[in-house]
Amino acid sequence: MAGRKIGIVSAFLSAVALVVGLLSSMAVASASPDTAETQIRGLIAGQLSALQAVDAVAYGATYCAEYRDKIEADHSKMFTPPDVTRLEGANAKKLRAKIKEIFPSASSVAVEAFVQAVADVDQSEVDSAWHQLWASSFAKLSYRVKNVDVTGDSAEATVAVRVGSSSSNQRWELIREGQDWKDCTAPAEQETARGLVGGQGQQGLLDAPLTGE
Repeated sequence: MAGRKIGIVSAFLSAVALVVGLLSSMAVASASPDTAETQIRGLIAGQLSALQAVDAVAYGATYCAEYRDKIEADHSKMFTPPDVTRLEGANAKKLRAKIKEIFPSASSVAVEAFVQAVADVDQSEVDSAWHQLWASSFAKLSYRVKNVDVTGDSAEATVAVRVGSSSSNQRWELIREGQDWKDCTAPAEQETARGLVGGQGQQGLLDAPLTGE
């Protein structure tokens, strides 16, 4: 009789262990590493976050080794504020109009802050306002991943890109490098930050005639 009770208890404990094991497996599965598609969606969301933070290094890091250095260098150059002494004496009206042309999506607050910083010949304020011109422009940018097709260590994503009321569908080419997915779309085939929000970087401003009435 005692042996039968022991057997029943053992069977019960085994059943409990099996249930606990199954629940643990389910929990691990739910917390398991993301699928390729989820990782790719996260990468694209990370690209947008890097742009909205006006962070060329973080943005470049989302690209494959073939394009990473170029993307980072190009965006670093665009995001670098102009030397205020090269804008000294600029006509406020002309400067304001040029900034609005270069950054059509920027907030009026950022535009006015930049114009005032130039008038005050204040480099630190120019730096801050330049960052805000980009940040307020990228605030109107959004990505929506419509489809992801994965084939081994390569993939294609269709992304709806919207800036304000304008939108277009773009194709991202991606590859897996080690454990991470990276954007490997050739720069010539993908709209840059400049193309997306209209910013031309400091050269577009410095080359413009801004003095006189």
